[in-house]
Amino acid sequence: MSVIQILLLALIAYFLFHTVRVEGVPSRLVWTLFWLGAGTVVVRPDLLSRLADFVGVGRGVDLAIYVIILVMMYVIFRMWVRLYVMESHITTLVRHIALDDKESDS
Repeated sequence: MSVIQILLLALIAYFLFHTVRVEGVPSRLVWTLFWLGAGTVVVRPDLLSRLADFVGVGRGVDLAIYVIILVMMYVIFRMWVRLYVMESHITTLVRHIALDDKESDS
């Protein structure tokens, strides 16, 4: 096992250990499966190369980069939607507070 594999496995173990604190069973399960999959790819990189060949991508690293970019785009989109909804709720709350203050001043 190479030095980079040992370092990556240590980092993955750290993240896996902290996955216990993630709220909600579905999120915790998804993150646990993600980190276990990452650990599997670190230990057996040939699996990623075989999967890349199967889907028609040149190298396993290319497949990993494509998947990472897609996942990041999805996460950014979800965060944007949540931020938009949060801003909408804050605006509604501020309007209600302003109207209540106006009524109490009268």
